[in-house]
Amino acid sequence: KVGVAYYDQARNHFEESLSLRKKVFGDKHLDVADVLFSIALLNLKTDDYGNAIKFMEQALEIRKVQLGNSHVLVALTMHSMGDIKFSSAKFDEKLNGKFNELLNGTSDKAYDPKFDEALSFYASALETKELIEDGSNHLSIAETVYCMANTHVEMGQKNRAMKFYERALQLKAAVLGED
Repeated sequence: KVGVAYYDQARNHFEESLSLRKKVFGDKHLDVADVLFSIALLNLKTDDYGNAIKFMEQALEIRKVQLGNSHVLVALTMHSMGDIKFSSAKFDEKLNGKFNELLNGTSDKAYDPKFDEALSFYASALETKELIEDGSNHLSIAETVYCMANTHVEMGQKNRAMKFYERALQLKAAVLGED
């Protein structure tokens, strides 16, 4: 398992890289967006969801301005924002479950609007990926559909989730074959 010192060192290197790239290229350059994206992923890895979404939003804004809404990097960034919201909701759910268990002996799930936000980001990513791939079967489309299915499961919408799982399976089978 990677230690905290490793993540702190990585964060310092990313922040230094971000500062240098902003000086050289300006605040709205794609190289700046790439570092912001990496910092967001590092924050996701360390369960710092607030900073993860903040940096990912900045990366998304730059990528949309520089590349337009129908670009693979924009779709990837939207998918990653969905991942952050999903992970944040799961983390909150775990904490709330532990708190409820300690407080009153139950660990009932409470509705978390972050799951809706995750679905919204996944849906935007899916729309962009389908546009880019021109309706073809593609593994990145299957991945986003699968994440949407997982989100529906967490929301207690198992029938809806099953439809997404079936679609993800069909997409993967079309690309990889039935075996």
